[in-house]
Amino acid sequence: FDICISNNKKIYEVAQENMAQDADISEENVRTFAMKSLFAMKEAIQTGMSSKELSMSGMCGQDCHRVQNYYKSQRPMMGPLFEKVVEYALATSEENIRMGKIVACPTAGSCGILPAALIAVSEEFNHSEREQLNALITAGEIGRIISSKVSLAGAVAGCQAELLLRWLPLQFANCVAEVFLKY
Repeated sequence: FDICISNNKKIYEVAQENMAQDADISEENVRTFAMKSLFAMKEAIQTGMSSKELSMSGMCGQDCHRVQNYYKSQRPMMGPLFEKVVEYALATSEENIRMGKIVACPTAGSCGILPAALIAVSEEFNHSEREQLNALITAGEIGRIISSKVSLAGAVAGCQAELLLRWLPLQFANCVAEVFLKY
């Protein structure tokens, strides 16, 4: 973050410069690749929200539908943003268990967290696609920094660390919103 401050740049600007240099591609290509991930995240949410299909085992796959029905009949205790984050996270996770297309960020086990927070907050505050893309690149850079310090392997800390985030989606949404506003 010192690089950002000393060069008066946002996290996503430094991150996309570094990614472009490391991959020997243009910054525009970095953004194009990130945009494909953003579209895939949105698609996973939409498909998951509309599907009632069970997983291959037949044991799960309708929790998002249940939550949607609950929120239609009950006022959400934590507010509409929290409701949306929970629905989007479940929709994406259920799309994963149905063997649908998701973005593993960083793993398939946590595939609903970032898309749910990013897209729900973006919709709630009318962030542009460009702002969403900048936030996604910022989140990726923060994840890269974290993964350089701790293991993401499920057996070491990955799944256990991800589980904590599954219980704290609103705090994560607040963090994403703060990143939008600050960086």
